[in-house]
Amino acid sequence: MQKLIIVKNSLDVVSLINSLSPHEKSYFQKFSNIYNKNDKIYLHLFEQISKMKHYDESILKSNFESVYASNFGMLKEQLYEKILMALVMYNKELNVENLIFKWVEEGKVLQRKGLLKQANKKFKKALDYSIKYERFYLVLNIFSHLKAIVIHNLYENIDIDDINDLLKNEEIYIEVIVNLQKLNNSQFMYYYYESKSNDQAMQKIANSDLIQDWERYPTFVEKSICLNILSHNYENLQDYEKSLNFLQKHIELFECNLLVLKEYYFNYLLQKFNYISLLIKINSIEEAKKIIQDFELIKPKKQYHKLFFSLYYSNLLLIDCLQICFNDFLIHYNEMNLAFNSINQKCPTRMYSMVNYYKVVLCFNNNEFKLVLKDINIYINQTTNDDSLNTSFIILAVLCFIELRDFHTLKMFLVSFKKELKNLKKQHPKEFFFINRLVENAVHEKLDSNFMALYEIEVSKINKIMYPFDLSCFIHKRGLN
Repeated sequence: MQKLIIVKNSLDVVSLINSLSPHEKSYFQKFSNIYNKNDKIYLHLFEQISKMKHYDESILKSNFESVYASNFGMLKEQLYEKILMALVMYNKELNVENLIFKWVEEGKVLQRKGLLKQANKKFKKALDYSIKYERFYLVLNIFSHLKAIVIHNLYENIDIDDINDLLKNEEIYIEVIVNLQKLNNSQFMYYYYESKSNDQAMQKIANSDLIQDWERYPTFVEKSICLNILSHNYENLQDYEKSLNFLQKHIELFECNLLVLKEYYFNYLLQKFNYISLLIKINSIEEAKKIIQDFELIKPKKQYHKLFFSLYYSNLLLIDCLQICFNDFLIHYNEMNLAFNSINQKCPTRMYSMVNYYKVVLCFNNNEFKLVLKDINIYINQTTNDDSLNTSFIILAVLCFIELRDFHTLKMFLVSFKKELKNLKKQHPKEFFFINRLVENAVHEKLDSNFMALYEIEVSKINKIMYPFDLSCFIHKRGLN
């Protein structure tokens, strides 16, 4: 069984090492020197993998004695576990949740040793922070330890009022936890139905009293869940004004709770950029640009750099594309690559594919059809797991061939992408019908005024799957008659 696990996860340790920041790598080496003075073979493996630009196990094995090379899977597994152990130590006090866990563990040790007053201090500190930073799911566990200490301390004449206060406080947070459980389940089901495009089920959740009465909840987390669902739901209903309103309330909720903002900064960034994306969607481009410019002054913590760069440049490049600013697009595109290089990270694949799709649309809008086809050929392989982008690329390619009147290559293109066209037919049958009709007319070279009218009509009908663009914004009559 262990052999299977090692083989299955043979590259896990490589991806883990590649994900480490310079500070984490430095900490791991120090950690290894302190805790493993005798056995350094796995540290040698760590250093070898870190130096490799492209992982090659055969080259790697040649740097080790045969006794280690023959057990290479186990050696990698050991390295993987050691790195995780070091990361747990490294992150021990980086956030409130880790501190709470630390105090609870220390309290349990003191409790087992009979040092009840010391244990009580640790548990109360953990409880205060759990409430202060709204980590309510930890509260009941801490209350159980506090009650155990009371039981062990009964011979010291504990006051009944203290016991009643303890139980009363526990009841208060049980109610909060029950509410949070319901809200979390609502959010979970909302996202599930959203993935299935079940609008009726989504609206039922969003219209329930549990979500609509969001202002009655006493905690940040409860309000946040409700506002998140409401803003999403109104966007799906295309009531963008209400969606923006709830997004703004959500952002203000973060900014009015500085302690929470510190702990939930990741979620705060998401909401800010969701607001920008929605402004772009409703064509309030200048307002979106103004907010993005304000973001240039923000210097988020290192752990948020990847998220920040992803959201910042994806929105900025989308604006460049919509405003047909080709030079600005290229400048910001290069800035994006430099930004990710500065943090030793690759641009996320999904984002990389998306911004290159923006570039393709921008070229199409500039009538540079040959450049569009060249870029599609380069990037189509990177979107094989993203049906929405694949479909959009294929539609743009088909339109380019029609614009170029290159029907011979169009036929070959359609043969090459049979699988993708089948997916298009299965997922978007109506849009496939329109595309197919365009192709049939074009292949038979019926490029007369009737075709031009058909072209404009059919193109307008495939907008649904050309996210995030409305083709009618940039498809122009180009004298096809």
